[in-house]
Amino acid sequence: MKVVPWWCTGHEDCWEAMVDKWCSPEWWEMHNACRERRLMMPGAPHHQGNLCLLAYADKWSTSHGGAPVSQFEAWAMAHKGKATSDVHYNPKDPPEAYSNSFVHTRLTEYTAMAREVHGPEYDPTSEDLDGEVVMRLGGGKKHGRYWIGDGAIDLARTRSLSQIRARSTSLSPAIHTRLDCDIPPEFGQMSNLQFLDISMNKLNGSVPQELGSCTELLSLLMNHNSLSGELPVSLGNLGNLQLVLDLSNNNFTGALPVQLSGA
Repeated sequence: MKVVPWWCTGHEDCWEAMVDKWCSPEWWEMHNACRERRLMMPGAPHHQGNLCLLAYADKWSTSHGGAPVSQFEAWAMAHKGKATSDVHYNPKDPPEAYSNSFVHTRLTEYTAMAREVHGPEYDPTSEDLDGEVVMRLGGGKKHGRYWIGDGAIDLARTRSLSQIRARSTSLSPAIHTRLDCDIPPEFGQMSNLQFLDISMNKLNGSVPQELGSCTELLSLLMNHNSLSGELPVSLGNLGNLQLVLDLSNNNFTGALPVQLSGA
């Protein structure tokens, strides 16, 4: 920590500020809480390792006899296994085939909007990812990241969200908006809800205790928001969580309800 890295040479004051933050009790408390929650997830968020998506695609192709692979297929397979493993993309695969159930949802939604834009016979595996479709689905870049295929989207060819809005007509596909509110306690009334993905929004406040009434939930994604406070004990009622529980990148305090330790 006393040796300034090369990328911070000439900015020793910035390096000292970062080190002070990393060594503070508050940062370690937040770091350990996030690590604890991450370790409780049943699978890896993806299998790219330190590879970008394009590098993953190249490695997969090399490991499979030079077989062609699109960005769409690579993103899907990166959420199934390593590039050197025997993974392939199959549009008929269920949500359970992926490391996180939201992957299946996004593949389905991307395919639907891409066909709305390019025609009903459009094959999303035949072209590079369409940056405008991704921007519309994601409501822009959330937390600096694209909704799907981050690192593979051509920045030079992809319009900003404001440019897309300016060019849109009543016939254009809808632009999804990010939620900027508390989590509605009315969610608790959906007793048969099995999949809930409210990740990568601007949700704030605390998690309502009513959410613990959704006892049929198999997958719960609330990551990348601005939620805070302690998690309600009622979440311990969600004993059916099997696919994934992701609460990362929020401002929660305290620990998970002990009943969710195996989720």
